[in-house]
Amino acid sequence: MVPVFAYSLKDEELGSRGMNEVIEDYFIENGRPIIDCLVKLSPFFIASSKTEERNASCAAKGIEVLRKLDVPVFQPVTSHYMTVEEWQESMGLSTEIGWSVALPEFEGGIEPIMIGAGKKEGNYMGRFPIEERCSKFASRILKWTELRKKTGQPEKSRLYPAQQTLHRC
Repeated sequence: MVPVFAYSLKDEELGSRGMNEVIEDYFIENGRPIIDCLVKLSPFFIASSKTEERNASCAAKGIEVLRKLDVPVFQPVTSHYMTVEEWQESMGLSTEIGWSVALPEFEGGIEPIMIGAGKKEGNYMGRFPIEERCSKFASRILKWTELRKKTGQPEKSRLYPAQQTLHRC
């Protein structure tokens, strides 16, 4: 596992690079991926910038980078509005479905498993992992990675989630 931290949005004023640039610089070498999978914790499109964070063309640019990367992209969910207890008592996500599930699917994100939520500490609500959900998520990543490495699989049965196309409505 190689943790790489990047600001979610490209911001030239701050000098921060976009996630697409980080992926190309750190995870692709000589045109080939050097990782088995990508765990993306940001709900923003990979090619988002501060000036274009809601532009649909960002999804298309991100998909192109992910095609080059050619590995499964896992997109777990961390609630930004509910505490762990509220999530456990609820029927699931509500307002966060768009950001946490639907948008990442445009880029081929898979396994939107809830792994974290808030915990109130005075006036501050920090983010905390839900341990059993993190374990489940890690298990799913391992299974996908093992499946991808199996030899002798017919081409038609291989899974390439990052190669979805974006359809405009």
